[in-house]
Amino acid sequence: MEFQTTGNNFKIENLIALTPNERLETFYKFFEMFPIYNEGQYGYGLALIQFLQWEISSGRITHELEGGSPWFRAVNGFMVFDLQKTLNLSNSNFELSDSNNAFEEDKSALDQPPFLIWQAYTRSDLNSGQQMLWKAHQASIHFALKRCNPLIQKETKPEQEFINTVVELLEINTRAKTPTYSNLLGTQVKKYYPINYPISIKELNNLMQLKEKLDLKFNQLN
Repeated sequence: MEFQTTGNNFKIENLIALTPNERLETFYKFFEMFPIYNEGQYGYGLALIQFLQWEISSGRITHELEGGSPWFRAVNGFMVFDLQKTLNLSNSNFELSDSNNAFEEDKSALDQPPFLIWQAYTRSDLNSGQQMLWKAHQASIHFALKRCNPLIQKETKPEQEFINTVVELLEINTRAKTPTYSNLLGTQVKKYYPINYPISIKELNNLMQLKEKLDLKFNQLN
């Protein structure tokens, strides 16, 4: 995929329209090029790829344009944009000192461009890579949240609560610097996250058990 990261492609409807294969291709390409962690094919990106695979298998991101979750499709689309933007700039020998020039082309859409933080991640090492991964990931997420909030209203009430819980769990894992290079987070997703879209009440209660465990674990560490 040669996903363009300028002009109208930044519109939410175009990010929603990205196919599962386009999304996966960008994730695979980015973390194959910038794994940072030196074990495994995708390094620090493993958990992010596993989460995207869950979004697809659970029906939140679909091949059909009108299917799935508008919110999950849009939020993930923003991250695809950021990763592809970083790839494009790395191929053009873009430097952080050139950030003002790069920002100009997207200034109508980007106020604090997360791709600059992703670029910093690409230059990290084993001492800083995990922290930079979470910092860049959350920059993309928070940037997307501000722009995707109206889409939550299109979700069912249990799905809305699920979305809010997912965002809270991301914050907990960020503060805990949970490893993203192992299967830990992927295993949690398989065990606690819903297998279908939208989420059922029973599945939501199952996820709340995970949140309670992580809340307790995090509080014990602080």
